[in-house]
Amino acid sequence: MYLLRNQTVYLISPERWGKMRISKHHYALELADRGCTVYFIEPPTLDTKGVTIRQTEDHPRVHVVTYKPVFRGERFLPAVIFEWMLRRQIRLLLERIGHKPDVVWCFQSFLFRNLRWFGAPVRILFLADQFNKQGTPPEADSASLVLAVSDTIYERIRAANKLVFRINHGLQKIFHAAIPEALQLESAETASTPTIVGYLGNLRIESMDREAILKVIETHPELTFIFWGSYKTAELNLGGLQDHDSNRFIAQLQTKANVQLRGAFQGQELLSQMKEADLFWQCFKLNLTAFSDGSNSHKMLEYLSTGKPVISQPLSSYRGSDLIYMMSPSDPDFLSFFSATIKKLQAGEDPALTRKRMEFARDNSYEAHLRRIEDMLPSNPENG
Repeated sequence: MYLLRNQTVYLISPERWGKMRISKHHYALELADRGCTVYFIEPPTLDTKGVTIRQTEDHPRVHVVTYKPVFRGERFLPAVIFEWMLRRQIRLLLERIGHKPDVVWCFQSFLFRNLRWFGAPVRILFLADQFNKQGTPPEADSASLVLAVSDTIYERIRAANKLVFRINHGLQKIFHAAIPEALQLESAETASTPTIVGYLGNLRIESMDREAILKVIETHPELTFIFWGSYKTAELNLGGLQDHDSNRFIAQLQTKANVQLRGAFQGQELLSQMKEADLFWQCFKLNLTAFSDGSNSHKMLEYLSTGKPVISQPLSSYRGSDLIYMMSPSDPDFLSFFSATIKKLQAGEDPALTRKRMEFARDNSYEAHLRRIEDMLPSNPENG
């Protein structure tokens, strides 16, 4: 078994380091806790010179790498010239970092094309996001292991490599650590009226069904809706729309008396604030784009770790599960579904569901996933 411990890891991310954290950031921190030195390579930017490296305040073994690309103009260049530029970029990264990688862990498809060019014996392509290009990511050909976080991504990629596996999103350490104590608390079925509804995530992503969200908020003035997540420009390290429609959506939320926009939090502060909510929700468009196809959601494990009810549009990775209140794919009326579910929750819930949600989240920690990934890797990855 190849152990992901005390290694030098190049983690190639499509998102930047910042206040909002998703799988790329959490894997970096988890690997660092295992003694790895992690170089978190951000997407290329024209707002810097050369290659810069800074240590994060979050962990002494996580270093953020920012670079100005030497590769540009793919559409206008012969393939052999563009490949030479990509390889030169990799050489510049290797020279500036000064430590050859034992592992290259790529979350960004269709960027560096061939992971062997990094010279690492272990090469992981981790598809945490739906890719919006035709065909399969070229990185799959050179990967020791390919991982997909949803059923639909897995179906698109499974023929590209002999080692392709599904693995769920992960639960961050702070949330995972709170579960054992919560599971020891006695729970009984009681009829109660939910009053606070929580939402966690980027409020400027394309896939949010803004119209349906506003309808729910306006129809339920008796409920308080708390939103934790980035909506200000300074908090958008995960990206996000800043067009007229998204700006208007944020402005409309800010005018609602029963809405609180808390902004981006992480770690213990986020966990503490989320305890205020009686239930959680998400509402994505049903006619989703290639960027997000409604097959899975990173925030779901944070929701489930609380044991509280979750109301959602269809998520195919949770199809057939009773962990989430999901509306039918054939029912486009989210407002009616939300209202009916609130009424159902007022009659009470089986306490076994609370425990089941927490246990499911507990079993999907990032540490547990790293152990699974170690089992999936070939015994001689340099020959993979």
